[in-house]
Amino acid sequence: MGIDCGTTGIRVVIYDDDGSSRGVGKSSFNSKRPYRGYSEQDPAEWWNGLKTSIRMAINGLSRDEIKEIKAIGVTATGPSLVFADEFGNPIRPCMMWDDIRATECVQDLNLNHESLVAKALWASINVPEDFEKSKVLCDATEWLIWKLTGKLSVNKLSNFPIADQLKLIDENSRMAISCRLPKHEVEVGGIAGQLLPEEAERLNLPPGIPIINATRDAFVYGLSLGLIDRRSIGCVGGSSNLVQAMTDEEKMDLRTANFYPPGILHPRYSLISGAHYSGIVWDWWKNFRGDFIKSDLQKADEIPAGSSGIVFSEWFHGNRMPWRDPYLTGSIWGLSLHHRPEHIARSILEGIAFGTRLIFDEIASIPAMRNREVRVTGGLTNIPLYNKILASVLNRPLTIVKTASGSAAGAAIFAAQAVGMNRLVHMEHPTFVVEPDEQHAKIYNQFFSYYVETADRMKGLMHKISKATFGKGGRSNESCRI
Repeated sequence: MGIDCGTTGIRVVIYDDDGSSRGVGKSSFNSKRPYRGYSEQDPAEWWNGLKTSIRMAINGLSRDEIKEIKAIGVTATGPSLVFADEFGNPIRPCMMWDDIRATECVQDLNLNHESLVAKALWASINVPEDFEKSKVLCDATEWLIWKLTGKLSVNKLSNFPIADQLKLIDENSRMAISCRLPKHEVEVGGIAGQLLPEEAERLNLPPGIPIINATRDAFVYGLSLGLIDRRSIGCVGGSSNLVQAMTDEEKMDLRTANFYPPGILHPRYSLISGAHYSGIVWDWWKNFRGDFIKSDLQKADEIPAGSSGIVFSEWFHGNRMPWRDPYLTGSIWGLSLHHRPEHIARSILEGIAFGTRLIFDEIASIPAMRNREVRVTGGLTNIPLYNKILASVLNRPLTIVKTASGSAAGAAIFAAQAVGMNRLVHMEHPTFVVEPDEQHAKIYNQFFSYYVETADRMKGLMHKISKATFGKGGRSNESCRI
């Protein structure tokens, strides 16, 4: 069984050891974003969603088949900071991975504003009573595993940057935060504990099933794409778009991506991983259009590349990579009175693809990467127009990998590996290839330059308006409450 606690919901998928899906369950929830830079969720919604999703996933299985579930892999968004008491009860809303309210309090510290340490520092300064009540600060994956097993631990990959991040803050804050972090470290894909009898009863599962820490969802996607060697580049179209690849280089200085040396995710290879906001921006537009979005996409497919002169930038929470600038803002320009919602829909998908290219170009320029297959998965690949746009923007053929949930599949692979079910490690998913359009690729080269120039020319104004409204712009009662 693979469990993925994503930005917009919980997905649970059960596989046979040959990779055949035997059951799928999902439930939805949403982040609360009451102010610029804020993104919160109630962990209790995750737990309720998990119970619902597991029941859906096992609904078609017999009692004997349910008893045959050998292991459960758990993955979730991150860095998403959960504040809990000593029993695991949430104290306040989780600060989600895309919550960047810590930007201003870490801007002089050379500390990533999305990191768990930055979020914890913000809380210690701005909500000190909640911080003091919190006896444990942990990532979403670790909290779910704690609930399932009664054991608190942290995986090696999530823990990898924390020691260096803590060195960047003052001693009092460092001590206050570090004493609340999980101490027991487990390997990525390692057994974190067994399913508690009382939780097994609530979830309609047999007790004692090994629970595997499958780290953050951004990293397990690579397993579902087949990134277990050095033959391909992976691109994930989820709430954020990820570009990932394995390499045998032990050290690299990259502008557009993070580098994880051997032994962190893979015993032999290093991981290159870059990300930018994408699906959460598309969801923002879908919420405006509602039931009209389907017809918008049908009409958008007939519009020429470049959306009849519109340039869209997806920097709604700033730019994650390569510029790592939290004060950039979303923008759309080139509008005229002849433009319709379908033009805007297409321009948003093009802007997301341009953001992916910012990361992809540097990774693909590494000599060992130039001729690799590009494998793509995630929710955005359910939009055929997006696949065509991305292929032409990158000017590369794309192998689209279809899964019920890439992260849940990756979590299930980790779980299978932990208990010796090695056939599942090499599970194959249905694929199809999307070729770039030569003429569109030429047009997109020009529009990509406009996209980049937008940041160069508008950066000053974007910074002014972003800083003037940071932490403002909503109603406090929209914030989620425990």
